[in-house]
Amino acid sequence: VCGAQTTVNAPLIGGPVLRGYSVSDYNLAVGDELRVTLFWQGVAEALPRLHSFVHVRNLSPDDPLNPRSGDGIWAQQENYAPGGRVTDQYQPGKLYVDEFRVRLPEDMPPGEYFLEIGLFDPATGEQLDPVAEQVKPPLGILWRSLLLPNLTVQ
Repeated sequence: VCGAQTTVNAPLIGGPVLRGYSVSDYNLAVGDELRVTLFWQGVAEALPRLHSFVHVRNLSPDDPLNPRSGDGIWAQQENYAPGGRVTDQYQPGKLYVDEFRVRLPEDMPPGEYFLEIGLFDPATGEQLDPVAEQVKPPLGILWRSLLLPNLTVQ
């Protein structure tokens, strides 16, 4: 995929296909801005309106929780029109570039973190499941989302 650091083929059930991604840096300091670009490809089936997300979250339930949210997500962003277009208008085979800029909080503990991405239905809050047998390294799956390679925060 032109413009992507890594090309993948990771379909989501009832959604588009993740065809590639780029990450500004996997080694960051607190306060840094993480830039993530996802490349979604439209499919033949009609899609509902979906929102995309990027989360920087704890690797373990024993890791410290974010004091602002009370959960393991330390930084996040949602896009209401992934790739600049609502997903129910995606065209089959066309690529949509979905860009995120996520600031890491100053009080984030140093360590290794999941870089979690996915799509969800804003009406129900339900995330779309990856097609597990088609998710290959360097991607992984966490519950109902895709994992990019982990981040290290210093």
